[in-house]
This record gives sequence, structure tokens and C-alpha cells, in this order.
Amino acid sequence: MKTRLLLAILATLLLALFGVRHALRHYHRAPTAQPIRAPHGPASPSGTTTADAPLAPVLVPPPAPPLLVSTQANFTFFLCGDNRGGEDIFRQILHAANAQPAAFLLSTGDMVPHSSQAHWAHFAQLMSTCRVPFFPVAGNHDVHNDDTASFVSWTPTHQAHYSFDYGQLHFTMANDSQDMRTDELAWLDADLSASSQPVKIVAHHHPAWNPRGPAYGMQQNREAFLAILQKHAVRYDVCGHDHGYQTGSTNGTTLIISGGAGAPLYHTEDQGGFNHYVEFTVTGTNLSFRPVRIHPHGAPAQPRE
Repeated sequence: MKTRLLLAILATLLLALFGVRHALRHYHRAPTAQPIRAPHGPASPSGTTTADAPLAPVLVPPPAPPLLVSTQANFTFFLCGDNRGGEDIFRQILHAANAQPAAFLLSTGDMVPHSSQAHWAHFAQLMSTCRVPFFPVAGNHDVHNDDTASFVSWTPTHQAHYSFDYGQLHFTMANDSQDMRTDELAWLDADLSASSQPVKIVAHHHPAWNPRGPAYGMQQNREAFLAILQKHAVRYDVCGHDHGYQTGSTNGTTLIISGGAGAPLYHTEDQGGFNHYVEFTVTGTNLSFRPVRIHPHGAPAQPRE
């Protein structure tokens, strides 16, 4: 009896020892976060060299791999933004995207007047007619008290920022709904660094500059943001917030402000104040775009919010 008991105890100890060694053998340490510093140097829309104020190093984990939506090289996609309160205009944009059909619809944010349950429920009702994939970024109206819970239910990763690849294009969908924070800037830099796609497009809500004047939405880390676009040779910088259509170029990056999907227009028609979406045509690495007006178009200039 004693011999059997001793053998049982010995067997238990051997199994426990084997389990510990097995666990140690299969243990993998998580990647160590690396400090990333925002780049400095030429980034001014005027083309002059500006030295951005030094930013403290920010620890960010390696970015998640981008979603691979499609390897199709030739396609069309639509861009629009600031549809809040403009149901009729936005319905026409959705109808056009379905009819094309567009490969997907990208939104530059401000999809609801305020981030409330009722407004998001109404937006869901509008989107029930959408038959193409939808990729949004958050606008300031989409986030209440820094709570992104309702917004992220509309993103494919359920995160406030994400990225995806389509054909030879890489889309970095940044969250500047509460301005461009230092940690978001570090994530942006890391995501672009990790991509080997030949064409890079950054989408966010607040413009870092405006080709028609000094007014812009991004205040925090504006110069550092522009420097990152230049560092990674970003082809297009697409955003909203300024209700209308504007385009310009600086340091090799084309800016497109698309904020005419239904919200009250800020400008006269000759200054870009018209309802629209932007149609992109992609052939490999060659892209062209054009604003498509939605009627009724134009409206008296409205005060900014």
C-alpha cells in the first residue's frame, strides 16, 4: 500500500514538472513598445521650413496588421463627410454609391448631430439602404465627452482608429475627433511606417490647413502631423469638418476637404459651398478624383460650429 502511494505521489510530481517546462517552452514575450518621436522639418503648407516643437517620446505598441479588404487593382470608391442633419443629400449619396456600384464609401466624420442614442439610431436607419462597405472616421459631433463607444460600432475593427488595404492602396483611418493628440500622432507614424503599399491615404476629420485661407480645424500637433505625411510620402490627405469642398497640395500630398454631404454649408458656392461627394477612380497606382455635385446645391454661408 505504501509503495503504491509513493509511486502515485512521484507520478504526480513528474507530471507537474513536465507541465511547468512545457509552459515555459511555449511562452512568448509580447513585443516591447518602442518610443516614437514625431518627425520635424519642412511641413508648412506654404513650403517654408518650420521646426516643430519637440514632442515627448510616446510609447505605442506595434500597429495591428491592416485589414486586407481586396486585392483588386482597378476600382472606384466614394468619399464624403459631414452629413449630419442633411438626410436628403446623404440619401442621394448612398443611392449613387449603390448604383455605381462603388467599391466602398469612406466618410470623413460628423455623421450625427450629436452622439446620442436617438441620433445613432436614426443614422442606422439611413444606412440600412447602403449596399457597399462603409469606412468612417470620427468627427467631433460623433464623440461625446471623449466616449467613442457608439462610433466604433461602425468601424470594421470596433476601434476608433484602424487601417485597411485595398488593391495597392493603404488607408490609415486616424482619430482626431478631439484634435490630433500626441498618442494618436505616434500611432499614425507607426501605421504608415509598417505599410509597404505604394499609395498611402490618410483619412481624419479636422483639416491641418486650408488652401483658401488660414482657417483650419486641427490645432494640436498640426505641424508634426504635416511632417509625418511628408515623411511617408502620403499621396492624399482626406478630411472634413469645413462644410464644403476644397483641394490643394503641399509637400507632395494632395489635400481634399469633403464636408458637403448635407450639413449646413459654410461658404458661398463659388468658394466651395456646395453639396457633393468625391468619386475616386483607381487604376493600379494611378488615381484621379472629381467632386460630384448633389442637388439642391449651395446654400447661404452658415456660422461655424
